[in-house]
Amino acid sequence: MADPLIVEVVEVDQSVWNGEARQVIVNTMEGEIGILAGHVPVAGVLQEGRVIIDPTSGSRVEGRVDGGIVTVDNNRVTIVADHFREGAAAQK
Repeated sequence: MADPLIVEVVEVDQSVWNGEARQVIVNTMEGEIGILAGHVPVAGVLQEGRVIIDPTSGSRVEGRVDGGIVTVDNNRVTIVADHFREGAAAQK
């Protein structure tokens, strides 16, 4: 198995979620991207939309962001969101 992604989701004033994951899906200005271990370094502007994190253990994390940025480098994914809503609120 490939090394897991190290993922951190933060808002301006707090950490929202962090852990190891197999995959992250985000909606950028260029379109939806899926991030797996070994992904090339990238930085992107997030559009309002969903974020999906498939952790290495536990349940899938689904949420929505109102905007922000995502960076990927050396199996590290950082999502800096204007606002992050997880769960049922994410569907609205």
